[in-house]
Amino acid sequence: MSMAESDRAYDDGKSGITSSSAPRRIPVTQTASSSTVRPTAEKSGTLAASGLQARPFPAAKEPPRVLKREVWRDILLTSDGRDKAFKLIQYSIRVYLWFHLKVIPQKYGAEFNKRLKSTASGFALTRKCLILGNWLTPLIEITNPSSVPFTTSSFSDSIPSKHRPKRSLLHRFIHASPPLLIDMFCSLASDVHTFFTLGLLPRSVGHRADRVATTLWFVLTLAGLVEVETDLAAVQALRTDLNNRIYDVELDPRTVGRGAGKVGSGKSKDAAASLAPQGGPNNVDLTVGVDEAEEGLEKLTMQSRSLKLSRWKLYMDLIFTSYLVFRIRRFEAPALALSGLASAALRCVA
Repeated sequence: MSMAESDRAYDDGKSGITSSSAPRRIPVTQTASSSTVRPTAEKSGTLAASGLQARPFPAAKEPPRVLKREVWRDILLTSDGRDKAFKLIQYSIRVYLWFHLKVIPQKYGAEFNKRLKSTASGFALTRKCLILGNWLTPLIEITNPSSVPFTTSSFSDSIPSKHRPKRSLLHRFIHASPPLLIDMFCSLASDVHTFFTLGLLPRSVGHRADRVATTLWFVLTLAGLVEVETDLAAVQALRTDLNNRIYDVELDPRTVGRGAGKVGSGKSKDAAASLAPQGGPNNVDLTVGVDEAEEGLEKLTMQSRSLKLSRWKLYMDLIFTSYLVFRIRRFEAPALALSGLASAALRCVA
């Protein structure tokens, strides 16, 4: 059967005449017309002119919502996540106890307060046990930097060389980063104090280890603040530079009304080229569009927000460790409780 006969059989089937040889087709709404129905149309205007009604596309499904209990489940899967959750609970209890002792008379709920103090101490010991062995991470970075990706030593050690001298363990420790060394010794001292709390070591050793761990934590907090401030200044400089480049491109008369956000041929490509940093490797012309630059600006904004939260968290740690290192007694209880709670909350969201 030819195509014309098939079309006629289909039209006859609509008027009540059936044909077994006629191919099955999806019915469409058609006005009375002698013209042949076209099954597809490129534009909505063509559909309207031919009398066809286009079927709407199915609506896109929304991404599934992440439930709060799923977030907490993912947090509690790792020991670091449990440490965050337990720290938040521990210092919430301490803030409540301080508020209760200062505002509410002690004769109300005295027995319950004793149980809460024991609970807070239990959470503190649990957190110390969860972070046992944290000194292994900086130790591996010092002794075997090739196993840590994206480091200078990992790239240099991956280059095969028969005459490369083998570095000794002492050489690696001497040339290690000071924050890594401080972090390792701080974790070691904290583990020694944990063993004292568990009853495995004498009191003198435990108190000395606690003193050393607190002092190193204070120094490590200062080093972290310096690092975060440096990174934040670099990110702010990149944001300012990228904002200026986007502003210059959008005001360029060659790109106004020509789609400056699309990298193509002609003037828009030349104008968008000013968004790329000059003097790249091998003088490669890194051409990006305004859309790509705005995406990069959004990423820098998120990175800046994360760095600011980390900075505030380090400020809270600095207050906490300052009271312990310098043995400040004035407002000690509220300062330790509030700074610990703020640090725990910022650690969860940073």
